Amino acid sequence: MPTARFDLPARPDEVAPARHRVLHQLHAWEPEFDEETAADVELVVSELLTNAVVHAGGTRIGVSLSLSERAGRRRLRVEVSDRGSAPLARRPPASPDQEGGRGLALVEALSSRCGSTRNGHGKDCWAELALPGCPGRWPRR
Repeated sequence: MPTARFDLPARPDEVAPARHRVLHQLHAWEPEFDEETAADVELVVSELLTNAVVHAGGTRIGVSLSLSERAGRRRLRVEVSDRGSAPLARRPPASPDQEGGRGLALVEALSSRCGSTRNGHGKDCWAELALPGCPGRWPRR
């Protein structure tokens, strides 16, 4: 199962470069990666990273990617770790006039599973996305 991990500063201007880094990694694993699925991955990564920046409570954020295949179904797991003490991610209802508050609803809609857990130094927010547009096999390591 291929995996990748990197850290970045907990700053808003780091979200776009991290998003590009994730997409670059996916294309390295699968050069013919489906662009529609890539757009979903990009949005999920952006939302998870932005939430971590807002609630990080520290100076660094960790990003982990892992690919898996079970029963012929491929999945990408994106996990974002921060040192924040904010409550675990939850999706409160957003009012029609509210500017924010829809990010986790988007993550839920685009993911087959998602959630958050406490770890020894903060929390991990994660999402798993089905990858239907990937025709080849990933390199085994």
